[in-house]
Amino acid sequence: MKLTFKEKNNGLKNEIYYDDLLIGEVALNIWNQKWKLDPHFTFSNMEQGILYMKFESFYKAGKALANLYSDTFMLFCENHPDDTDETDMRGVF
Repeated sequence: MKLTFKEKNNGLKNEIYYDDLLIGEVALNIWNQKWKLDPHFTFSNMEQGILYMKFESFYKAGKALANLYSDTFMLFCENHPDDTDETDMRGVF
């Protein structure tokens, strides 16, 4: 896992790259000085609570976004195996 941060908007936002793939941004709320997540991928409804969490630093927010992405990606890979075995359909039709 390679996690990369790219600063934008005079330090108010950071793009988060997971293995050189843009997975989202973290943005600073200037009023309370907390960082929030803005993912660029879909995930299950059970994990939506993390969108309301606030983080003390862009690094912690970025790590939380990366963990959310890796959990979602691993769940997707488990549900959709990439095997290409042929299936014997004789007798089905």
